[in-house]
Amino acid sequence: MNPTELKSAPPSKKLKRNRLLSLITIVVSVCAIVIIATQAFGILHSMRPLTVTLKNNTNSEIISVEFRMTHMDTPYVFERTVPAGESRNIRPEFENLVEGEMTFTAADAEGRRYTGIACGYTSRLSGESTITIDANGVAIQAECS
Repeated sequence: MNPTELKSAPPSKKLKRNRLLSLITIVVSVCAIVIIATQAFGILHSMRPLTVTLKNNTNSEIISVEFRMTHMDTPYVFERTVPAGESRNIRPEFENLVEGEMTFTAADAEGRRYTGIACGYTSRLSGESTITIDANGVAIQAECS
């Protein structure tokens, strides 16, 4: 038989099955990596230091903000002001942290005071809390651990 006359033979069933198994292995491996990465991100996210976002939706500057942990005498005082209409990300730090709830107190330039529970319970001071101060008072959304 002449080499130019050779026709390519159709792939065998075994070759087709090996390709299919390789494709399935790749798809399953990618799915497993995605699941593991998602779980790892969740664990790492819960271990981040606590971030409190303070949103000042009033017409007055917030001139003082402090955070307190239950069973602790010394508060964390945020040293900066929060102008009207702006936000600040705050990472409260406490020495000798004990578990419990974290409260906050804020005051504006007109003498109004705002208080609330920034974290209902925390043992590691991690997670997120968003405190919104507006004409209606204080709204808090928190996921602390």
